[in-house]
Amino acid sequence: MHAVGARIPADHRRGTAAADAEGMLFYLVAFSLGPVAMAVEARLGKRLGVYRVADTRGNLSQFLGEMILTVALRLDIFALYTHVASRIGLLHFSPRHVGTWVVAFLAMDFMYYVGHRCLHAVGALWALHTVHHQSEEYNFSVGIRGPWLSALQTIPFMLPLALLGLPPSVLVPLYVFHTVYKLVVHTRLLGSFGPLDALLVSPRMHRVHHSARREHQDKNFGGVLSLWDRIFGTYSPDEATEGFGLGHAPDADPLANNLEPFRARLGRPAGGAGETKRPLSQAVAWWCFGGTAAATLAFMVYGPSLPLGYRLVLALPLLGLLRLGNRPAPAEGAARSAGA
Repeated sequence: MHAVGARIPADHRRGTAAADAEGMLFYLVAFSLGPVAMAVEARLGKRLGVYRVADTRGNLSQFLGEMILTVALRLDIFALYTHVASRIGLLHFSPRHVGTWVVAFLAMDFMYYVGHRCLHAVGALWALHTVHHQSEEYNFSVGIRGPWLSALQTIPFMLPLALLGLPPSVLVPLYVFHTVYKLVVHTRLLGSFGPLDALLVSPRMHRVHHSARREHQDKNFGGVLSLWDRIFGTYSPDEATEGFGLGHAPDADPLANNLEPFRARLGRPAGGAGETKRPLSQAVAWWCFGGTAAATLAFMVYGPSLPLGYRLVLALPLLGLLRLGNRPAPAEGAARSAGA
């Protein structure tokens, strides 16, 4: 490990291209494997009733919207990370040294813990992060539910790692593992990891973090390692098997779910309940949702090669279709109003 010298421009270009490819691969894998994992979990947890159609559709809408805007606005944290690390990284770490991987993992997991606490402690950041806590269920679909501009809650806490100079070829695969692990702990089918709970975040621990009980929402912030919570006094050994979310059902409109926390913070009344004058039937709603999923996948593959203006022209109709397809059908809206 030594101070970084001058970078060769060609190397920087190759590194940026590699980061772009790895970033796109990550999003495509997440887009493909998420529904498969949810299908398996739904099958295994059939008796527990871990999925509700409206809630799951809302979670997927948030995820699809995040993917659309990530591509449209080029909010690729991997490309940004590579740019910063290659130009102004303070140190040089060899990707072939096992110590680099250990340092990178510990540093990334610690920065995730720090960032996660900041998301809950800083008003503007909490307004952004609130979307992830809106669901009243706890399953894999909640794990991929995030704000449409999710990159904004990640970038500030990845930049210190880039400034340190940790190589993208190490950080990107570790980030993918970290993200998949965080998805896996969003389940009610698993609980404690036994003795490993002393080191790792288990589903039981993270369920506490998503509990509707107010005192739980500032506990168990860890991503993979539970030791940060234990060291800094945010660990809770409590159990949470039911009662998740923020105490009220999320809106049927994914855009409203992203804007309502900011409206509330500014003291403005939140929008309506997300109903339309002519709600779509369930069949048409799901058709719209499936069409949006297919269009989004194509957009993710071809969108980055287009200029920003063209990408926005493609993205806005997709977001509009996503909102429309996620509206509740009349019977569903009536059941929600009755408190079902």
